[in-house]
Amino acid sequence: LNADYTLNRKIFLNAGVSAGRNKFLNDVADRHDTFFGWDTGIRYQMNEHFQMGASFSYVKNWSSLNYADFDNKGFSLDISTRY
Repeated sequence: LNADYTLNRKIFLNAGVSAGRNKFLNDVADRHDTFFGWDTGIRYQMNEHFQMGASFSYVKNWSSLNYADFDNKGFSLDISTRY
């Protein structure tokens, strides 16, 4: 589930959430994982040729195997140009 919001003609915000369940085929341990994640970001469009943005994401995974639980966090910065 994602949402985008235009704050003004140069600043754009976004956010999202995700959840699900994975079943691993041919796994002798009968592994299945459940995950939940969210993300958020901002983008600044200086003009029609140049924009930059930043985003953060987080995922939490719970597994039927104790050693397969994990948290994953990510941060990204991007700059793009188009002519």
